[in-house]
Amino acid sequence: MKTTQTVDFVTSETEAYEAAKGFAKLSRKLDGIDCRLFKPTLDRFHDLAWRYEQFETELARASEANKASVQNEIKAAINFHYLVNEYNQLIKGGSLKERITHNDTKINNILFDSETKKAVCVIDLDTLMPGYFIYDLGDLVRTCVSPVSEEERM
Repeated sequence: MKTTQTVDFVTSETEAYEAAKGFAKLSRKLDGIDCRLFKPTLDRFHDLAWRYEQFETELARASEANKASVQNEIKAAINFHYLVNEYNQLIKGGSLKERITHNDTKINNILFDSETKKAVCVIDLDTLMPGYFIYDLGDLVRTCVSPVSEEERM
């Protein structure tokens, strides 16, 4: 009997590769499924344009002291605003195909074989919903390169 395990942080290139391979297999199996069969679990969860709107709203509400403490991060977000426009163009132009995506491609949503360290399967399927492949790719890159948990507080 195979025993499996999850990991919370990527500790090697092999783990990152196996995680990507596991999510790629799921993505391939989901290809072609009618998006109308799924309802959003978390509405607009990975919608970059909406997230940028939320950033602007909260920035307008933030105290000057709070803004001063994260001024470099604010500048970086504003400098990357052009990506929101590119994202919108890709969707409007049909370059991105809506499909069923996992939407939570964290390393700990892969079961690894305890002995071989190979990806066995993807878990946490409650977030399967319509989206774009770029959502899963971006989330996986974030989880593989970030040195801290997404629960990290300043």
